[in-house]
Amino acid sequence: MGFFRDVGRRVERFKSEVEAVADEQASFACTACGKRFHTDQATCPECGADAVEPLAGAGADDEGPADEADTGDPPADDSTDSNRP
Repeated sequence: MGFFRDVGRRVERFKSEVEAVADEQASFACTACGKRFHTDQATCPECGADAVEPLAGAGADDEGPADEADTGDPPADDSTDSNRP
């Protein structure tokens, strides 16, 4: 039974870490209760207040994944450039 208890503790710790990282990246927050969101809400689903506002620095540029072209891999045509004399 100790094995499952240990695994359960690790899972809960992992969940807490994931939730903390998600909160750090949220774009909106309720000024009444402090709950953070990734999408704009008319009212806070946590406390029901209508005090959801964008966080400082949160804008259209902050939404979505990083630029797909910025993968760290060289562009595909670089390999043809290296074959030139």
